[in-house]
Amino acid sequence: MEGPTTAPVLASTHPDRSLLWTVRFGSIAAVALGTGVIALAIAAESGVPVPVGLLFLLPMVVLLASFSRGNLVEARVTAAGLDLVGVDGVVRSIPGGAIGGVGYAGMVVAGRLVAIPMHWLPNTMGRIVVVDRGGRVICARRAGWMPLAEIEALAAAGGVPWLGSHVRTVPGATLPPPPEMAHPHDGPARTEPATAAGLARQRTRVRRIVLGTWALPIVSTICFVIVANIPDVPALLVLGWIGGLAVAAFILGGPCVALWSSGPRAARRIIKTDQPWWPVEAVVVAGLISDADARVVGVAHPASGEMAWWTVQWGGEQGWLQGDDRGWFWFLPAERGKRALLAPPDRSHVAVLEQRLLGKIALAEARRQIDGEAADWQGRQAWAEWAAAQQVAQG
Repeated sequence: MEGPTTAPVLASTHPDRSLLWTVRFGSIAAVALGTGVIALAIAAESGVPVPVGLLFLLPMVVLLASFSRGNLVEARVTAAGLDLVGVDGVVRSIPGGAIGGVGYAGMVVAGRLVAIPMHWLPNTMGRIVVVDRGGRVICARRAGWMPLAEIEALAAAGGVPWLGSHVRTVPGATLPPPPEMAHPHDGPARTEPATAAGLARQRTRVRRIVLGTWALPIVSTICFVIVANIPDVPALLVLGWIGGLAVAAFILGGPCVALWSSGPRAARRIIKTDQPWWPVEAVVVAGLISDADARVVGVAHPASGEMAWWTVQWGGEQGWLQGDDRGWFWFLPAERGKRALLAPPDRSHVAVLEQRLLGKIALAEARRQIDGEAADWQGRQAWAEWAAAQQVAQG
């Protein structure tokens, strides 16, 4: 599903843009201050102390995190349930009858959830946590910069309990598929209009990023030519810095962009087969301690529920394929079985999954999270049954 909801909106919340821009400007000021101090230390040949280096690195981490596109841009309660909207416009809809409560996880600053990755500390990302009526987590989506009071108001508007801080973020609740995903999609995936349009949008985005990357050497060349041919002027120092940063960005980011831009080609190769889209239930895990940047997808077997694990090689960066979530997706395996495509219910976006890139340590941690959640749930159920039997016996 994509675009505006058709059900009446009872309440909604968005990220606090004023706080977000305050954080950005503060981070830029701190980075500028740290750069100046480092430049003075280098000029005085006194070396760069560790606190001064942190004055530059920590604000840079905060600044980059403020531009993350994995956070929700809206959460809204409708007459049908709860809608969670990503940057890419894909809506994760949860039926109201399935929701047993709403809470949050992660850091809170000034009454707002904060989504700044701290890879060495688990559960620091601000998330909206939704549980089913049995207490199992349906999803825990990143919701950086959203006011906590407004999220609590969403729970009240939906008529479900407010859970407050919720330590569990591993999704374990299994919901039935949407009616339109009860069967494989009719016809080959390559002939499906929504899939073709989604691939075209993603290919256009990749081209813009590639062109921007190749523009960096041109910018640096223009800056260096101006600096070399105009008499010494203080303002030329700025052009020199711009040219140097453009060169550094091209050297460091060019190879990454080249690898990332191969995703659309891989998607087109897989989708050329005559297979249809298959509906699957999958759990998305992110923020692993062993690999904080990895996004791991476990595709559940329809009969046994056992997970086949994949990593996200390309796609889904803008919101719809973010952990921690469990829901229904469209799945299209490649002929050789080592790659596959994944799409949201409306097939407006496509992600490429890969099995060969999955590290054994990351795989073991993802599997341990899901198995541990299931075992913990069974233990709580057994304890609840024992406690209920004791009450009956005593009553």
